[in-house]
Amino acid sequence: MLSSNKPYLVMIFLKILYKNYGLLVVLFITLPLRILANEPIDRSKAYQDLKEEMSALSQRISEIKLANQRKIQQLKAITIDVEEREKAPPKAQELILRDRDFTREIINRNDQNKIVTENAIQQETGLSKLGIYVLPFYAIYQSKDFHLKSPFLGELEIEQDVGYSLGFRLGKRWKYFFIETDFNYFQEELERLSEVPFSLIGETSTLAGIFSAGVNIPVNDKVSFLFGGGIGSAYQKVEFDLMGLSLPEKNTQFSYQFISAMHLNPIPNWMIGLRYRWMQLGEMDIYTKRQLHAFELSTGYEW
Repeated sequence: MLSSNKPYLVMIFLKILYKNYGLLVVLFITLPLRILANEPIDRSKAYQDLKEEMSALSQRISEIKLANQRKIQQLKAITIDVEEREKAPPKAQELILRDRDFTREIINRNDQNKIVTENAIQQETGLSKLGIYVLPFYAIYQSKDFHLKSPFLGELEIEQDVGYSLGFRLGKRWKYFFIETDFNYFQEELERLSEVPFSLIGETSTLAGIFSAGVNIPVNDKVSFLFGGGIGSAYQKVEFDLMGLSLPEKNTQFSYQFISAMHLNPIPNWMIGLRYRWMQLGEMDIYTKRQLHAFELSTGYEW
């Protein structure tokens, strides 16, 4: 009996299975998810992993920021503020920068305890910290337009030999400006009167002090050009003897000058100067005013 009904029972089971196919699919998918959902999660470990990832990201951002600010420091000469640098975290100690008008603090990476403070103008122009200089100098010059006032023959031009000058200069220069004081001694021989065919014996000697000012044009850290002018006073003494006729005179007159110069700094604190000076000396009682064209070489020390 059962054997005869066996095919019939199989057919009924298959029909039931077919009708509930969708339910089986749902159970097959959701049951593993419910099992996984009941599995416990280690929240402490997940938080620690997230914290480590955030720390690594922050470290990477700091490294990128450090690299960018180092480039800015090199291009724009932005200075490092050491006080704020010490307050910063170790990884960010070299990130804190501050603009300064006159000074730059340079951290020596080989010796963190050594800080060199220097004037920013010196870095840009080669000027020393103070810019004060003392320059002894020697010059040769030629005198022009020097005449003897004759009541009968008018003004007679006095021809003179090439003269020499000794002195020293005290000055101070900034980035685009300078001031200085010159103390000079000039001497030259008189040769002859232009329209008198007789021998002439004599000389002129001058002691002058002139204050000058002008512009300083730096080319680089070793070369700069100066242009300016000045005023002062000159004490002149003229010795004149023409065939026994002596016409000496000494007097103090107003004087002024114009200058153009080049200063060289081959090594720190050593200065070499090349200069052209045009100088006007005032008129005396029996001698006219005169012009001096001087070419000068100087060398000295700059603080």
